[in-house]
Amino acid sequence: QSGKTEADRHSVQGLVGMTYQSDKGYSGPAAGLVFAAPVGQGCEGTMVRVVPFQQNCQAAAALLPQGSKTLQPLAGIPVVDMPTGGQAMLMPAGQGCIAISVVRAG
Repeated sequence: QSGKTEADRHSVQGLVGMTYQSDKGYSGPAAGLVFAAPVGQGCEGTMVRVVPFQQNCQAAAALLPQGSKTLQPLAGIPVVDMPTGGQAMLMPAGQGCIAISVVRAG
């Protein structure tokens, strides 16, 4: 109840269903989690997007924005720094790959 009456004092989160479209011709289902919290006189937030690719991770990496750079892996999972300001992990899943990206906004 207090979140409805004192919205500027509480964080919010929500699930998002979407269609992921890359500028390299890929289109498919994706899901996301959006989290935002009040900070001073403004708001900051994070979006986590999960995209299941039918291709392996090497092929999926080719769909990331041009200028993306591979960083140190975490637990053997490749991490990519994207020129758009976010990061992504490419996690193998059977014959496919799951891309998990995180972007912050303030």
